[in-house]
Amino acid sequence: MLTEAHISVIEKDVEQARIFYSHLKEDLVDHICCDVESEMEQGYKFNDAYKMVQQRIGYRGLKKIQDDTFYLIDKTYRIMKNTMKATGLIAPVLMGFGSLFKVFHWPGASVLLVLGFLTLCLVFLPTSVYVLYKETRSNKNVLTYLTGFIAAFAFALGVLFKVQHWPGGGILLVVGEFVFIVLFLPALLAQTIRNVDNRLQKTSIIVAFVATGFLAAGYLFKIMHWPGAAILLLAGNVFLFLIAVPIYGTHILKSKTYITGRFIMLVLGVAWLILSVNLISVKVSRNLSQSYNGQFSELLHGNRLLKESNSLFLEQNQLSEATKAHELHAATEEVYDKIDQLKSDLVMFDSGLRPEPGLNSKPLLHYLKTPFGHDLVRKYMLDKDAGSGEGYALQDELKQYLREMDAILPAHDLNPILEEFYNDVAEDTWPSHHFSNSLAYTLEYLTLLQQKLLMLESAFQSVMLDIDAHAVAEDVSSQKQSS
Repeated sequence: MLTEAHISVIEKDVEQARIFYSHLKEDLVDHICCDVESEMEQGYKFNDAYKMVQQRIGYRGLKKIQDDTFYLIDKTYRIMKNTMKATGLIAPVLMGFGSLFKVFHWPGASVLLVLGFLTLCLVFLPTSVYVLYKETRSNKNVLTYLTGFIAAFAFALGVLFKVQHWPGGGILLVVGEFVFIVLFLPALLAQTIRNVDNRLQKTSIIVAFVATGFLAAGYLFKIMHWPGAAILLLAGNVFLFLIAVPIYGTHILKSKTYITGRFIMLVLGVAWLILSVNLISVKVSRNLSQSYNGQFSELLHGNRLLKESNSLFLEQNQLSEATKAHELHAATEEVYDKIDQLKSDLVMFDSGLRPEPGLNSKPLLHYLKTPFGHDLVRKYMLDKDAGSGEGYALQDELKQYLREMDAILPAHDLNPILEEFYNDVAEDTWPSHHFSNSLAYTLEYLTLLQQKLLMLESAFQSVMLDIDAHAVAEDVSSQKQSS
């Protein structure tokens, strides 16, 4: 026969299964006690009889009984759960096909991705939170569900906005990661260790959550190109692989007489998680490098063509204002070479290597060790106290150059363009605005600035040619009138 101690053990296990319906809890305890007594009458001891009954009920069997009961008596819950199941299948299918269409550049990719993400964010996530709350009926877990929903919602929308190149993607990612790290992880940690008595297991769980926070922050820093991503990812890997997993594995091996599938799945799951996060981070860096390299190649190619065109113009055209045209060309070359020197210095200070001179050299990003670092740019371009402040010197040279251009042709159609360019460069915040960014961005901006100078020179050459053509036309007209 069952003793009071035996019944207490069964009641405690039923409570741990999160059975919140009081009448159902009592019925289940009564049913289990009857089954255990029946087995004990066959000669089994309580522990063996109870294990046999538990095996018949199955993993999460008690919880499933409650879910099935709730499913039958609550219509709203039934609708929500069916909706959650349906959208849980539809959303990943839409996103999967959208990603496939995106890879192969097929039409309809954006529509599929948007529908998939909206289904996930607007239908699946809200219904999941509702179902979870209804199934647990625990006010202690409300913060976990709420912050988890906000984090997943913001992060998923941020990914969608990033993929679609819509504004606001970075802000959504930051909000999602912030809520995940600062609010959701602590709430989930408190909920997880609430019923954990083993000190070793509790320590491993805490370390694992800290490692997850580091990995999530590192991934965010990698996506947003912020400095410090490598340190955060390294710390996350160390905490998880060298501390949390060994401690938790030791706890499982000590508490079990044989290796379980749970332990094997733990090792494989953690390995898959870390490899996925790290390899995605590497992929992000590689894609960014390829993107910047492509932009540099296009800019350098365009600058080479513009520079050749401007030089060829001086050789092939005999202008009445040839002296002014050559003065303009010399002034442009001087500022252009100054910017080239700035780019070369920045690359050398970062990598220790002086890049190959000339417009046909390989992209500057190939040399860089810290393409997304900000400190070098700020120190070299803005720090006057350190004897640098090259950004301010460049600002003075650009203003002088634009004044010289305006003096060459005092009255012409390009005056408004020159005035706009001059007003932009003359702003006190111009250096700090353009040279407080990453090294890669600064090199790209300086290259774009060179392109703008070449285009201005080309435009001035066209104006000079038009002036000569107009003067020739007037001479012909006057000759006709005199004859």
